[in-house]
Amino acid sequence: MVIQERVPTATNRVAELEHLLGDRLGPSDVLQADERYELPCGGEDLLAEFGLAAEFVPVAEGGRYANTEELVQLLRPVFRRDFALGFGPAATAFAAALPVWAHGTPAQRAEIAGLLLTGGRIGQVEPDFAPEDEQHDELAILKGESGEPVLSGKKRTVHGLSRADALLVYARTDSGALRALLLGPRELSGPGVRKLPRTLTEGNRGGDQGGLYVEETDVEGADLGPAGQGMTLLLESLQITRAALPAMALGSAETALRTALGFTVDSPARNGQPLGEVRRRDAVAWAFADLLAADCLSSTATRALHLLPGRTSLLSAAAKYLAPQLMVDALQDLSAVLGAESFCTWGPYGMFGKAQRDLRLVHSTYPGTPCCLATILPQLAPVAQAPAPEVPAELFRLGAALEPLVYERLALAADGDPIGGELLSAAEEFGAEEETAAGPLGQVTAALAEEYQDFRRECRETAEGEQAAFALGERFALLQAAAACLGVWRHRARGGEDTFLAEPAWLLLALTRLLARLERPLRLPLTEAAELVAAEAMDRFHQPRSFDLHGTPLGG
Repeated sequence: MVIQERVPTATNRVAELEHLLGDRLGPSDVLQADERYELPCGGEDLLAEFGLAAEFVPVAEGGRYANTEELVQLLRPVFRRDFALGFGPAATAFAAALPVWAHGTPAQRAEIAGLLLTGGRIGQVEPDFAPEDEQHDELAILKGESGEPVLSGKKRTVHGLSRADALLVYARTDSGALRALLLGPRELSGPGVRKLPRTLTEGNRGGDQGGLYVEETDVEGADLGPAGQGMTLLLESLQITRAALPAMALGSAETALRTALGFTVDSPARNGQPLGEVRRRDAVAWAFADLLAADCLSSTATRALHLLPGRTSLLSAAAKYLAPQLMVDALQDLSAVLGAESFCTWGPYGMFGKAQRDLRLVHSTYPGTPCCLATILPQLAPVAQAPAPEVPAELFRLGAALEPLVYERLALAADGDPIGGELLSAAEEFGAEEETAAGPLGQVTAALAEEYQDFRRECRETAEGEQAAFALGERFALLQAAAACLGVWRHRARGGEDTFLAEPAWLLLALTRLLARLERPLRLPLTEAAELVAAEAMDRFHQPRSFDLHGTPLGG
């Protein structure tokens, strides 16, 4: 496959992919394939025609990957049409290749770049973090008869396995450490390697995941990075995928909102208006606000990879912990709009149920809630000891230019609170304006700043391992989301051309919802804000444009 040259701007590439996909992957085709547990016919061919694999290969290796935010925007059109098509051929390959670009030898980088650019696939074998008294589901490094390292074990679920030409493997050593291995066609074609039958899942039905059995396979010379440093490679790459995957998957949640709005148009309220009932209007408004909050958090985390790499371990873990839950909650609200139709697996509203199934997988899939909390909780007390650092405004200016990602700058432990200081800055700004301070936005921001100060105090006073510490992890994620929403509105939206994002209606709903999750609900007059947000959602449905912070024109 030859990658054709195109105008190297993210906006043009997104528009080109939208035009290419168009309506060739319509809901009916996607749902029929989903019922068969397959990818939609022709979907992978369209991605290959576009040359999507080059987006996962760094510019230095002959591809186009330099900006993670641009990659996220490019993959959202794929996720809007089919989660499985975005997660399998796209996101899985991106995640598996990251450690190769960061720590591979020149030969390893060239091998994987060449593989991807010519239509090959790479998968990933993740480690198991089950307690010691449970049976582990992972591969291990043992000593062969002559003392050479051999790989053995069984892994029940490996994403992208059946068509993988290479595998990134995190194997356990006899000391308990992780060792990263890059297995190519030579190792995978050996007699000791067997790909087991595909595993069928309720979400991501078209996904390519199956078991892998390995018995005493020689892996000498297959190390990726220093031997025994696999955990470092894993944690480093997780910072990237924890931010990027929820941001990509937002496309699936957008499709659910579009489907719900389609239902209201087909079955209007008694007054003849699609959103003529308060119940419908509020469900759409709150769900749209939740999606925008999820976008603020995950997109800010994605930009932080480039701009604040020393603080990203905390922010990306918060994004992976919370953003999928915000999407699931939004769909739960929308299910009340569709009623029984929300359970359909076919027909004009079947995409809603599919999105529900798929997004639950994002919320629970590796690395799930426990892994994210394991990253967040040990860092809270040290971070809370120091004053909240200033947050650069550039972080929140979505779409602004970014320097290429430098893996070596990603820190495993954050050197400060990523963006919590934005809550204090916003409260100070709004408090200085008498009219704003007394209004709903001033009240909700002041409440968030107070909650943030209480949170920091409790972090300093609560010992790690105490039951109360687990609640601190969720509070941290919610406060980071609130800071991201405020930052995007203060530094980006008001200076942009989108008048809806420049208005505070969506921000007020998003922050009020986050405050309620923090168990500090405020009784505020929100009817006008809900009307404005619901009206914007309906406008985007008809235009049509995406339901994210970019409002991208859609093809098809």
